[in-house]
Formats: sequence, structure tokens, C-alpha cells
Amino acid sequence: MIATLDRIKDPKTAAYMQAYVTDNIVAYEALDPFTLRVTLKAPDVIFLNFLAHTTSYIVSADDVQKDLNILENHNGTGPLCSTTGSQAGRSCSRRTVLLEGGPPYLDKLILMPIDEEQPRVDALRSGEVD
Repeated sequence: MIATLDRIKDPKTAAYMQAYVTDNIVAYEALDPFTLRVTLKAPDVIFLNFLAHTTSYIVSADDVQKDLNILENHNGTGPLCSTTGSQAGRSCSRRTVLLEGGPPYLDKLILMPIDEEQPRVDALRSGEVD
């Protein structure tokens, strides 16, 4: 996660969430391999949304060093591996084989944020999304 936040902060990446990181996060440090402490300038209800944003996906330090473009090249080690993405938030993931427990039930997962209520309802009714 440190490499991911450093990548987002780096002006040469022109990361979509760069202003959020530079304006709201004072410091961050790894307390152990599975724990990250983030110090914010002030309480912020948007912080968890920032972490979940498609352009804030955690990427490996190796991929950061390779200048990975996360909108064009994707990685992953979980049950679903990201295959495509966009700044608009749409992303597609394909099924991978898990190390334990077998493959996931899904073959593919497409996340497509729809901000406004009526278009969301229309997409559900038309069968475009489920």
C-alpha cells in the first residue's frame, strides 16, 4: 500500500486521486506487513471511498517501479484479477484460480457505477445490469 500511495502522490503519474492524497493525507506508515497507519489532516468521511476507488487499487511495489499504467495493465492475485478499467469507474475482472478453496463461482465481474438514481433504475429494468 505504501508503494501505491507513493505512486498516486508522484506528479509524473498524473493519478486521478493525486489531489486527494496530497491535500488530505499528512502521513502514512506500515506498522507491519498487514497494517497501515494513515494520518489525515482532519476527519474525512470520503477516505474509505478513496481507498475503494478504481484508480486507488493496490499495486505491487514491483509494478510501481515498472511505471505500471493501471488503466491499461492490470495485476492481481485474488479470486478475480482486474482486466480493464477506466477513470469513470467501470472495471472488469476475470476469474482466476485460488491457491486454496478452488475457483470462485463467477467467471467475470463487471463493476459499472451509475451515479444518478433514474439511470440506475432504467439499467436494472432493461436488463443492462443486475
